[in-house]
Order: sequence, then C-alpha cells, then structure tokens
Amino acid sequence: MHTFRPYSLRHSDLLYEDIPLEIREQIILLIINTLGNCSSFYDMTLYCYHNSHSDEVYRRICKTLRKEYGLFTLYAHSTSYLDEMSNLLLKTDDKRKHIDTIELAFNYIDTYLRTYEVTLGLEPDKAISELNNIFHEHSLKYRYENGRIVRLRRIKRLKNICYYLYSPGEYGFVEYDLMEAYNRLILNDFACVVRECHAAFRSVLLRIHERKGIVYHEQDSLNTLMANLMARGVISAEYVHKFHFLS
Repeated sequence: MHTFRPYSLRHSDLLYEDIPLEIREQIILLIINTLGNCSSFYDMTLYCYHNSHSDEVYRRICKTLRKEYGLFTLYAHSTSYLDEMSNLLLKTDDKRKHIDTIELAFNYIDTYLRTYEVTLGLEPDKAISELNNIFHEHSLKYRYENGRIVRLRRIKRLKNICYYLYSPGEYGFVEYDLMEAYNRLILNDFACVVRECHAAFRSVLLRIHERKGIVYHEQDSLNTLMANLMARGVISAEYVHKFHFLS
C-alpha cells in the first residue's frame, strides 16, 4: 500500500522530460522560500531540540521517498532532511526521482500548510503558481494541479482524441466510451484513456468499413483499417497521422 503514488509509478518513461540543473536549483530555492530551513540531524539529537513545522515537513518528504524507493537515506552523508532532499534533486541524474521529489514537496506545501494553517514563507497558492511559471517559462510540459504533477502535452493530445472521435448521429454510439475515457482523463489515468480511445476509434473504423462496403477482418490492426480507408479516399493522410500513435 503506497501512502504516496509518485509520478514515476503513474507514468511510463515516455512521459518524462529532463529538468535541467539550473531549473532544479530554482525549484529548491522556491521550496526553501516556502517551507523555511531545516535543523541538522545533529541538532535534532540535542536535548533542547524542539520540532518545528519546517523540520516536520522535510522529515515527512524524505521518509516518504525513502519508503517508496526502499532506501535508508536518499543521499549518503547528508546533514539534514533538507540537505538529503536537495542532494537527491541536484546531485543525481535520475529524472524519475527529480519529478517525484518536486511533486511530493509541493503536495506537502499544498496540504500540510493549509491543514495546520501555518505560514513559513510563501503562501501555498503563491508557491504553486511560481512553480508552474517556472515550468512554463522554460517550456517544460509539466504542471502541478490537484495535488500532483501532470503532463500538459499528453492531456492536450488525449483531449484532441476525444474531439476528433466524437460525432453525433450515425457514429454517436462511441459517446459512452469517450465519456468513460474523459472520466479517466480527469483522474490522470492515461493508460486507460488510451485503451478507451483505441476501442472507440476501432469501432468507428469498422462502422465506416461496413457502410462503405469495404472488406475487413476482425483481427485487422488500426494501421490496416486506416490504410484501407485512405487507399479509397475515405480519410486523408492527415487523419491517419493524427491517430497513428493509438495503433
């Protein structure tokens, strides 16, 4: 049972985009400006130490990531939870862990600070807005919304699938499948969205074959079905290109 289901478990490698080091440095500074600094591991052992909200958030971030990755520490020889998180983000080349760390940190900014009604620096909305601005200004197709990071290009493409497939009237029978796909899209369940759209698109292609009297076989792939229609001038090469990635 995962207490946090990170981006790396929700998406395939195809949905990753490298975040350059200088951008990760900006994001770390944004996190510090929002959550404040963290006590060192040594200071936490002292009798006079008192836990703070900043320390608690950094502790939760690191312990959650340690649990997800099965590690005793995120980065050896770190001096604090903040140092551990920063080293993971700045001194490793694992882009999966980069996006997971950013997502979890802002998930805590989004939830912990609101739940406990504390202000340690920037307000949550301001911090999230600045993160999304960083992504946008550097043409990174990520966005933090609804407690997680999503891929903008993927969302746009899947919404376009629903738009091109839906047609009232004789092809309105795919509406239910597309509504199911849209519901999955809202939940960022992209793999299921693609399956639903694949099934709906195939149904449309088969219906066109039947109406045009074009012979087909049940086992024909989407590429074969589209090639049949394009060869007869029913659909254009542009439409074949739009739906090629579904095949």
